[in-house]
Amino acid sequence: MPLAFLPEGSSATIVGIRGGRRLVRRLTGLGLTPGTQVRALRSGYGPILIEVRGTRLALGKGVAMKVFVEVSA
Repeated sequence: MPLAFLPEGSSATIVGIRGGRRLVRRLTGLGLTPGTQVRALRSGYGPILIEVRGTRLALGKGVAMKVFVEVSA
């Protein structure tokens, strides 16, 4: 499921990024790589606020729709 649909407070593991080379390079540079744990801090209107590797990041909805995650149980 896309990262944009991850409910607030939920954790997930990144399984892939679908986008152009520049987008993939930019997101991997921010630490969003397959196998990485992320937690949704805020979603709804405006950018999605996530925590990854101890850092908080804000991603626009369009970018968050290209990052696919698997919800942790």
